[in-house]
Amino acid sequence: MRKCRVCGCTDVMPCIDDLGQACAWAGPDLCSACAEAGEDEPLVQLCTESQAGAFLRAMRQADVDVARAQSRVATAFDRYLSAGGGV
Repeated sequence: MRKCRVCGCTDVMPCIDDLGQACAWAGPDLCSACAEAGEDEPLVQLCTESQAGAFLRAMRQADVDVARAQSRVATAFDRYLSAGGGV
């Protein structure tokens, strides 16, 4: 995996500029943000790759939990309607 020699950002965890845009690669080991900053003023990386991985795993689990809850609600609503509930 590529890693910027100045700020340490990677493909997985790019740095974010003032406009909210992710950096790109300006060279084999230099991101566009650091290249534009003159290499001596790297942007701050918001979190480590480990933290990003944990966040993404939590988000995937939340998606699974929401899907399960939606399925349970739909099943309960179908049962309600088939039992003559509603109008």
